[in-house]
Amino acid sequence: MVGKYQTRHRAVPFLKDVISQHHYQLIFDELRPKTIIDLGTAFGGSAVWFADRVPDAKVVTFDLEDARADECKHHPRVVFSRTDISDADSVRQVLEHCPHPWLLSEDCHVDASIVLRTFAPLLRDGDYVVFEDTHPCNPDVAGNHADCDAYRCGEWSRAKLANVRAAMS
Repeated sequence: MVGKYQTRHRAVPFLKDVISQHHYQLIFDELRPKTIIDLGTAFGGSAVWFADRVPDAKVVTFDLEDARADECKHHPRVVFSRTDISDADSVRQVLEHCPHPWLLSEDCHVDASIVLRTFAPLLRDGDYVVFEDTHPCNPDVAGNHADCDAYRCGEWSRAKLANVRAAMS
């Protein structure tokens, strides 16, 4: 969690700490996803990382803004959709022909109930959903790292985890 704001893949920030990278690799090995859905594109580093780690998967990444680095814009297996994920019909149209199993990676920081309301009707048995940034050691302020004088953690991530739990109950 501490070094996530320092991580890069192909020189593009991808904001995944080593523990998360390891957990994703375990999921890749078990699930063998055919489609990886990345919610919250930002620079596109995660989408490119997913595509490079799982060469048989299609990667579809959603965001409201297009801030992608060229590496993401030109990756042959990354599809970008400038879509509000609360618009379930638009999301369905983008994903309706994507093969399962799916790995849905939420890193867009919207209310978990919106994510689940939009995607639950599209998911099948065996698909995985990952809500990122729910570990209590996740930094409370974007950009914080172990060398920051004002490093704080736990408050923001615990609130997000509580939101996820509430949405799933």
